[in-house]
Formats: sequence, structure tokens, C-alpha cells
Amino acid sequence: MTQMHHLPETVGQLWQDYISIETAGGAQADRMAALNAFLAALKPYPVDVYRPWAINLCRQAVDYHNEPVPIRLPLFRDALFPALLEGLKSGDANCVRWMGGLSYHLSNCPRQTAQLQEMSIQPYDLLRLAIAKNPADRIAMLLQIKVIHEWLSYVIHEIPSGIICEPDKSVAECCREYSEDAHELEDLANRAGVIADHAEFISTCKYHFRHYPQYDQMREQFNGYGDYLERQDA
Repeated sequence: MTQMHHLPETVGQLWQDYISIETAGGAQADRMAALNAFLAALKPYPVDVYRPWAINLCRQAVDYHNEPVPIRLPLFRDALFPALLEGLKSGDANCVRWMGGLSYHLSNCPRQTAQLQEMSIQPYDLLRLAIAKNPADRIAMLLQIKVIHEWLSYVIHEIPSGIICEPDKSVAECCREYSEDAHELEDLANRAGVIADHAEFISTCKYHFRHYPQYDQMREQFNGYGDYLERQDA
């Protein structure tokens, strides 16, 4: 059974109606209409009324990946974010982790992002903050490992053409920051007990973050980074 028992009766029925339409694969317009009807009915209630339902849904989505419906942007923005924000304000480490696990939505939520920034929290630091609050939080570690791995995979995906650098930073500065990310990934993977799954990738990252700045200083001597790498391996 879903979390209907934590919602006012009428609102809970609309939630169940939305779940039925979503899980039946209804047309997008119908799914969004059902979601919006639920959110409109929920809006007059204070957060305290529906917070247990929201927290339970966040736990299902982030910790267990068995949420009854996808966490769509309006659901996160209008229902889950307010409940999680209360938890952040009270210092609840679990809420920090859940907010971090759903933070991919925040790039499309400028008002909510601003609320976090008013608390001196950047969206990309939420999982780090969760780990700082609870150094034994393996779920937060695994989530942060995934974030860093995906980021560094993007950074190096064009090799041997080169490493992707941020346009407002030098190659040396970018690679220094990327190296810090690789070391963070290594530390978290060790602590979470999954280093065997990431050791080869981390070694590859470290190699390129060490060599690409060297290549950049003398790139005129080579026919691209691939040529530099071939000479290093010769």
C-alpha cells in the first residue's frame, strides 16, 4: 500500500488516482493533469500535515529506488522540496541525503535553489554535506560516487582528442580540480567498500590529469594529445 494514510482523505484519493494513471501508462497529458490535480489539492495544507508522506516517498526513491511513480519535477518542487527543506533547517542528515539524491531537479528550480543558497548550501554540495553530517552514511557515499564518476567520465570521454576543460579556467587549474575529484572518488569508494569497481577508472583519470597539463605546456611539439600519449607509452 502507498503512503495514502499520511495524507488527508481527499488528497490521498487524488494521489492514488495519479498513481493508477501513471502506472497504467496513460497519456502524458492525462498523467500531468492527475499530478497537477493532486498538487493543487495538497497546496492549501501546511507542510507538517503531509511531511510524513513526503519523507516516506523520498526514502523510497533515494534509498530503495522503489518509488510508486517517477519523481517528476512538479512533484519534487511543490511537495517534496518544502518537506525536505524543513528537515535541512532542523539539521536532519537523512533529509540532506534525500535532497542530494533528488538534486538533479534543482537546475530547473531557481527559487528553490535560491532558498538553499540563502542557507549557504549549493546543490552540488548536498551529498558531501550529508556525508559530513553522518560519516557512516553509505547510501550518500554511493550516490556521491555515482555523481563524481559520471562527471569525470564526461571530462575524459573525448580522449585521445583531449580533456574537456571549463572555458574560464586554465588546463592546469581544471586538471588540478579534476584530480581532487578523483581523490574524493577514491576515498569514498574505499570507505563504501566498492573500490574494486572503480580502481581502474580512478587510475586512468589520475594518469590523464597528470599528463594533460604537461602536454598542454608543449603541445606544439606533438600532433595532438594522442600523439603525446603514444610517445609516453613508447
